[in-house]
Amino acid sequence: MSPELHSLTGAYAVDAMTETERQDFESHLPACWMCTVEVREFQATAAWLAEAVSQPPPEELKLRVLASIDQVRQVPPLTPPESARPQRWGWARPVLAVAAAVLLVATAGLGVFTARLQDRVEEMQAMRDQVASVLAAPDVLTVNERLPSGGSATVVASADRGEALFVVSGLPPAPDGRTYQLWLIGPDGPRSSGLFDVGADGDVVRALSGDVRGSKALGLTVEPAGGSPRPTTELLVQLALKK
Repeated sequence: MSPELHSLTGAYAVDAMTETERQDFESHLPACWMCTVEVREFQATAAWLAEAVSQPPPEELKLRVLASIDQVRQVPPLTPPESARPQRWGWARPVLAVAAAVLLVATAGLGVFTARLQDRVEEMQAMRDQVASVLAAPDVLTVNERLPSGGSATVVASADRGEALFVVSGLPPAPDGRTYQLWLIGPDGPRSSGLFDVGADGDVVRALSGDVRGSKALGLTVEPAGGSPRPTTELLVQLALKK
């Protein structure tokens, strides 16, 4: 994998490269799992950031702020009483109080947004580390199968490291009240390896939950929201975890 091409994943995700770079990168992308995963994660984060626009505060918050202003005890003035001074700035006190309250709310909102963004970055870093670990394994195995919907499902696994990635493309969103569930299938039957939902693009990259050692295959089903202890529907696809 070319280090120069690998460094372009972020630029490609946000459409910030030259046409020549784009052509070179798109020629490289189908053969590089790490770049494929990184591009999808960067695109998902970019989409999430685009949706994280400032929202107007709810009406009930405005009413609570205004009500609280009337209840705040005023500090006794250190200057001559109002009757001895011009009244021109009398309107400023409630306006400044409201402005301070709005600034406080906005600051709190920014803190929440920053925390959410940091969580997202940490998730991406953890995913990248696991992708790199699986792909670097000497016994890495890649298996691809077609989905009933016409899309494709791929598992990239290392039995030595007990890790695996599930990559799906062209999978429609689950029906209302339902979710997708992954299963590690071994001698004792299937055990859950996590739930996931699908966006409109139908693409998902997931690190499997649980050690894959001892499992012979990975299965996918549609289950009630919240998941099931055992599969309740037929497998949509089954991918071998061993050669």
